Amino acid sequence: IPSPTLRPTYSPFEWTSVDDGSPDACHRVVRDISMLPSGEGWAVGERGVILRRSGEEWTRVDSPVDLTLRRVFAIASNDAWALADENYPIGPGEVRARTRLLHWTGPVWTTFSNPESLGFIVDISFLSAKLAWGIAFLDDGSGPVYHLIQWNGTGWSLAAAAPPLAAIRMIAADA
Repeated sequence: IPSPTLRPTYSPFEWTSVDDGSPDACHRVVRDISMLPSGEGWAVGERGVILRRSGEEWTRVDSPVDLTLRRVFAIASNDAWALADENYPIGPGEVRARTRLLHWTGPVWTTFSNPESLGFIVDISFLSAKLAWGIAFLDDGSGPVYHLIQWNGTGWSLAAAAPPLAAIRMIAADA
């Protein structure tokens, strides 16, 4: 007799999944993947799913958030970044979007606390562990204002006004 197809089940308290042996038993949508030349890498997706490839195997890694992770960028085996989308209330029935930065520096992913609000980060691109650029926007209710953000190895900062771009890629320190 063939086994039935495994499907998520629902209780009044939460959705749960039957473990089918895959790294993500609930089969959440993966939104982005980033690989290193060594073959190590990361995949991120819905409801905080983070998968790590090491050797020939993908394994699930604990996430500090239960938000959709939209972008991941691997720099080294002990250095990676992910963007998590978050809506937050600003008034009755009104919300704004912002991005939480997650950082991998070894054994666990952590939420990176930046002293300055960067708003909603559209995309990031790293050239090295000490140099990255990104596109972000702040929205105070009168419409989004886009700007470049920069990583200097210790913190992110607002760099300059920018047009409304959907992506950014670094190819050299001056380009």
